[in-house]
Amino acid sequence: MLKTFMIEKIEEEVCSDSTGKMTFHLVDENGGCRRVTGMTFLDKNGQPQGISSQSKRELPLIENLFSDRHKKVVDIEFDHFNKVYDRELDKTVNEIAYEKVLEMEKEKKLSYRIARFFKITPKEPASENPVHQATMQKAPEQSKSATPNSPE
Repeated sequence: MLKTFMIEKIEEEVCSDSTGKMTFHLVDENGGCRRVTGMTFLDKNGQPQGISSQSKRELPLIENLFSDRHKKVVDIEFDHFNKVYDRELDKTVNEIAYEKVLEMEKEKKLSYRIARFFKITPKEPASENPVHQATMQKAPEQSKSATPNSPE
């Protein structure tokens, strides 16, 4: 679904050293007026470098408006987003699939099959992660190895 928007006005507001707010005042192809707001990420000079939206549903719109903010008229294609986003649940296809995998893991009958195909691990700090600790211990050994062209 291709939609065309005309940007009437853009308001920018600085919230902190690293964040801001950008509001786009739009008119769609049917003449409907709309206002869309996103939180911006600012660089050290206070210039917006990226934007995010409170609502996942508005994310493709706000990202396209931000990247094409210098244009007066913006065409946005929503087909891809509509394929991976469920409006009723307000979730993406990946979020829904992940939740279903977690639900299936709780069921006794399927838990052994899921463990074979998916590796689901709880989040843990890097210092407690055994893989991270093993790599940290190997680092000094690697630094002792000879470089090419060195006599050893």
